[in-house]
Amino acid sequence: MREIKFRAWFPKEKFMAQCHTIACENGTHTLYIPKDGKMARLLHKKDYFEAGAGECELMQFTNIKSKSGVEIYEGDICNFICNDQVINWPPQAKYIKKQAIFEVIWDKENARFYPNILSGDRKSQTGKMEDRIEFQYTEIVGNIYENSELLK
Repeated sequence: MREIKFRAWFPKEKFMAQCHTIACENGTHTLYIPKDGKMARLLHKKDYFEAGAGECELMQFTNIKSKSGVEIYEGDICNFICNDQVINWPPQAKYIKKQAIFEVIWDKENARFYPNILSGDRKSQTGKMEDRIEFQYTEIVGNIYENSELLK
C-alpha cells in the first residue's frame, strides 16, 4: 500500500519539518509536527503549528527511496547516473556514462511524480532522459528551498 506522508518548509523560519498530521480548514493548515530542537521553540509548548496560505510549502513523499535509502519528496533535487548503451550489437556493445541533475515535481496532467531535468544529459539512446531515470538509483543532493543555488 502507498504511504502518504508530507513535510513542510517554513520560509519565514527557514526550517523543514516532517508532518505527522495535517488538517485543512478555511485556507489554514494545522500541521502536527514532532517537537524536537528548533521546532519546540517554534511551537511554544503546543504540539501543532497553524499556517495560513503562503506560510508554508507542503511536499509529498513520492513513496520511493534513493539508492542510500533516503525518502524522496516532491521538491528534492537528485543526481542520476546511468550507463547508456550506444551500440546494441552484443559482440561490440558499448556503453557511455550519462548523468542528469533533476528536480522532483508533481505532474498534474499525468498524475505522477516526474524528473524535471535541470542540467546534464537530456537525451539517451532510448529517447528522453526523463523517461530513463529510475528514482531508486538516484542520490539526493538537496531540495529547492534549502539549496536553491542548485536550480541555476
